[in-house]
Amino acid sequence: MTICFDLFPYGHVQVSPCVTQPDFKELEMDKDIESLAERQREALAEGRAAEKAGQSVIYIHGRPYADPAGESFASGEDALRPAKLATRDGGNERLRDIESDNASMMMKLVESTAENMAFIRKNLSQLAVRDRGAVEAAYGRILADAAEDHQHSAAPGKRELNMDL
Repeated sequence: MTICFDLFPYGHVQVSPCVTQPDFKELEMDKDIESLAERQREALAEGRAAEKAGQSVIYIHGRPYADPAGESFASGEDALRPAKLATRDGGNERLRDIESDNASMMMKLVESTAENMAFIRKNLSQLAVRDRGAVEAAYGRILADAAEDHQHSAAPGKRELNMDL
């Protein structure tokens, strides 16, 4: 247990266990992610119901979404449809909103990752030697995975990472 000392006016000191304060930025992002995930689940459920009913659907990463604008593909085409379909001018506004929120959320995650990486680099040397090796190894694996993902996405003809949001 870590002990904190709070200095009050007139030299009074209170000794108590440290309680870390929640990171409100992180809590807000968690709420945003959950809200986005819920909207995606709802839209996907509607798409699956529309597909089952034989109605027009639009496929994004192989998943059906309701398609009121009639932009659907022929059924014989491959399972991975381009995500740009939902953003056509006549497309489904709800899907465009979800896509836009996906992009905003990904940018927040990238910014948060950059902040976390800077913190790790700055504070890694302050860890006890016995702990530093394991943390450095884990950090190195994450960097290697990120470099591999970046290299894959930067390759000609390979613009999508193999991930699901």
